[in-house]
Amino acid sequence: MRTEIKKKILLILAFSLVVVAWFGCDFKTFSPTKIKFKNNLAVPVKALDLKGDLYQDHIQTLFDNRCVACHSCYNSPCQVKLSSYEGAQRGGSKIKVYDGTRLKEIKPTRLFQDAHSEKEWRKKGFYSVLDNLTSTTSSAMEQVVSLKSSVDIGKEYYEYYPEAEDLNCSENQIELSAYLESNPHLGMPFGFPALTTSEEELLGHWFKNGSPGPTVQRLKSMNLPSNGDKGILVLSKWNEFLNQSSLKAQIMSRYIFEHLFIGHMQFKEIPGDSYYLVRSKTQFPKPIDEISTPLPYDDPGTSKVFYRFRKVISTLVHKTHIIYELSDKKMARFAKLFLSTKWKRPFLFPSYDSEIAANPFRAFEMIPAKVRYQFLLDNSHFFITTFIRGPVCKGQLALNSIRDHFSVVFLDPSKDLFVTDRKFEKKSIDYLATPIQGGSSFIKSFYFKYHLLEQKYVKLRERVYEKSYKDGTDHSSIWKGNKTGEPILTIYRHLDSATVLAGQKGGIPKTLWVIDYPLFERIYYTLVAGFNVFGSISHQLFVRTYMDDMRIEGENNFLTYIPLDKRFDLHSMWHKKDELFSEFYFFWERKLSAALGTSYGGNVVTKIKYKSNQYVEEFLDQLYSKNFSPLVLAEQDPINNHSLQRTNLIDAEFFDCSKESCVDASFSKISNRYGEFIQTFPEERLDLMFIRIRMKDGKHLTYSLVKNKARLNVDTLFNEDGTRNPNQDTFNVFKGFVGSYPNLYFDIAVGDIKDFFNTLINIKLGDNSFYELVDKYGVRRLDKNFWEISDWFNDEYYRLEPSKAGLFDLNRYANIPKDKDQKVKKSLISL
Repeated sequence: MRTEIKKKILLILAFSLVVVAWFGCDFKTFSPTKIKFKNNLAVPVKALDLKGDLYQDHIQTLFDNRCVACHSCYNSPCQVKLSSYEGAQRGGSKIKVYDGTRLKEIKPTRLFQDAHSEKEWRKKGFYSVLDNLTSTTSSAMEQVVSLKSSVDIGKEYYEYYPEAEDLNCSENQIELSAYLESNPHLGMPFGFPALTTSEEELLGHWFKNGSPGPTVQRLKSMNLPSNGDKGILVLSKWNEFLNQSSLKAQIMSRYIFEHLFIGHMQFKEIPGDSYYLVRSKTQFPKPIDEISTPLPYDDPGTSKVFYRFRKVISTLVHKTHIIYELSDKKMARFAKLFLSTKWKRPFLFPSYDSEIAANPFRAFEMIPAKVRYQFLLDNSHFFITTFIRGPVCKGQLALNSIRDHFSVVFLDPSKDLFVTDRKFEKKSIDYLATPIQGGSSFIKSFYFKYHLLEQKYVKLRERVYEKSYKDGTDHSSIWKGNKTGEPILTIYRHLDSATVLAGQKGGIPKTLWVIDYPLFERIYYTLVAGFNVFGSISHQLFVRTYMDDMRIEGENNFLTYIPLDKRFDLHSMWHKKDELFSEFYFFWERKLSAALGTSYGGNVVTKIKYKSNQYVEEFLDQLYSKNFSPLVLAEQDPINNHSLQRTNLIDAEFFDCSKESCVDASFSKISNRYGEFIQTFPEERLDLMFIRIRMKDGKHLTYSLVKNKARLNVDTLFNEDGTRNPNQDTFNVFKGFVGSYPNLYFDIAVGDIKDFFNTLINIKLGDNSFYELVDKYGVRRLDKNFWEISDWFNDEYYRLEPSKAGLFDLNRYANIPKDKDQKVKKSLISL
């Protein structure tokens, strides 16, 4: 463990050097060029046929189709969020939400929560993008939109990356004019085709009429349940359930709120609606007076809290659309779990002091651990997804501590000693404190304090499990799942976003986690409930480094199912260094481990018999054959159903296809194969691609192509490129949609399937064959039919999965050059 501490110290020092270097950076812009562009959007000569509400039925629809793809969350350029009128009216800010150099926590700027009027947002430093900037010029939005259709950027190729660190957020006409002169290629939509004439006319008409929002009547209806009185009765029933007067019920509701606040609540009895569970100073049916605190366990500042449901009236985007379903059955389940069980006495309402509230094992100690763990397991897919997709829009901070493809299973509650052994639970509680307890304070949240506590917990856990598991472990200790909770989940990382899939997907992963209750709850509180996106650099850094500890815990829990004498070897395979360093490093790590009496996963033996050294594969095969139900077996993955023994040779023959089964089979032939054809896909941009296959009968098939990047390890904060092993990269292919951030679209007629695959597998490094593939079947950012195809993918997702669907994000859509020699110019963005 001393080696791990030294590694962490080096990482902290390296991080500090990066911060110093960052402050010294001088971002350069292009030399100004004189351009002419329209100052106002075209206003139609003839009257527009605009039925219904001007804003909600027409302008918001336009924003959804052309703007929300980049302007919908914390990663929106300049915080301009166009998924609702409130966001458009709020405008922009020079303050960065994602700021890796912030020394102090800043006040949150969450829409609908931290301010409720244009005046309040102006006091917080936001500037208008809708108002005319001067008496002779139009608004910032008008100018950047009209620039797109006014300027011919010719054949220049620019790198369009809206989440760039060098945002130039223009607050006034002087700043905007200088920006537009210097960057004539950066009109809006950013790096995509211009609006059509009719779309410009619509926007011009709206601005001419004062850019109004929804009417009062429309806004009132938007905030009510879509099915009227029936929906109100449903909300009333749930409000009554979550606001019962008994102390036991109040503690239950607080625990539920702290775990569900991030999700979109959906009621089967209110189809089409989504709601946030919030804290309010007022009770139903009075208007919600929301208590907005940075974290859900912060002191509400009032003696009485009411849990209410606030309807989501913003456009749904997939990256933040994390669904939690509520129903009568769910209410009955809550009552059975929390209210019908015997709790530990005496119990009091938990303190909001951070020493208590940030440690859920202390705060909710009175609720039996079995109840809390079962609550998480009942909703395993939801909670693992919250780690990945919330509370931030992009997760690079935490996601570079996980692999591009791995799976998780869960320890059965009856085998989890934290759940069954009260003495072990009590001894562990203080060891399970995490850096979130110190908030944004460097001293209070200092990583090594919590790392040492975590190591004490691991040692304690190993001793307790060695005593209780004298006969060893086997598959019977893995949770089998139930009707709502998934017993095995697969996680795919796509650079700085990720996806959670039910079941074992994509073939055999390199690593597998076994999650028990203490690990499950800590990951949730560290990455979701206790993570403050507006926090300081120390908060973000220490959460990230502690995530390493939790990942290693999950991996080591799996090692207890591996033969004792093979655990170090498997651990070493997961944490390879470069070839020159690996042998030296692991020799001394093994020596140090022996000297300290450290084992990987403890000294509990396994009763599982293995026939080879393919331990992950054999463990999963036996798990499916012995432990999981037919329901779980049905979730297996036929397209990517390959063993770990992959080949780098594509010797398959592809055929002309006319049927869906033939297309599936074609994709199966390239899945889990590694080779030169995959390495040609640009490293920094193509992690996730959507494919449309146009069938002869007029129907379409949709696939997601995932680039599974191989890494020697995930032990570094900064030098990810140094851990890459591209020779082992593979593709996995899924029917339908995977992920929130497509990097490239492919549009293929079924008659071209044979040519597409033959072209794909024959791509060579160093020539133009990859760009020729994109020429034939890809959709570049500025292709004239880009919006038509992008709209189709969004519409198709809503058609296939209407309750789960949200708009895809185009912030990371690649801009592929015409050939390998085309020069790239860096873009500076603004609004």
